[in-house]
Amino acid sequence: MIFIGPELVETLSLFSSMSLDSGTGKADSSQSPPQFSTREFLQEMFNEMVEKKQADLISTYYHPDFSMWTNGKQMTYAEMDSLHRDVYKTPIRYQVTFDDEAVIETGDRLAVRIFITIQTQDDPAREIEVLLIADFFERKIHRIWELTFPDWTNLDEFEPVF
Repeated sequence: MIFIGPELVETLSLFSSMSLDSGTGKADSSQSPPQFSTREFLQEMFNEMVEKKQADLISTYYHPDFSMWTNGKQMTYAEMDSLHRDVYKTPIRYQVTFDDEAVIETGDRLAVRIFITIQTQDDPAREIEVLLIADFFERKIHRIWELTFPDWTNLDEFEPVF
């Protein structure tokens, strides 16, 4: 069972009250455009930090007050930083693909469906589907709520760091 905390419920209600252009999934053009594209920022983070396994970029993309809820488990900035530094030392390779049909971006909030393919030298590739909601503050990732299938925290590839 996945616990959805009050923060996720609040964020989902904010997204459900957004005004969207007729079925395009994009914020109504009558609203003022975001100062920067949260989608492009998140995609850059996956390309530059995750796929290239560059833990030194964590502070570039994540706000110091960052918190994350992944499959019902909460993680602080320090825990996320430590986890990434440990997992990037493993032989896991990453490839991230955004589902362009499942993106909602408005102001400082983003909801997106992505696929993260992980692979080690000796194992076949595994795809992880991620439904992710992100909140941005001061042009950095401030909060993330995500559900993944399969639950990445239970995968053997991540066992050494969990």
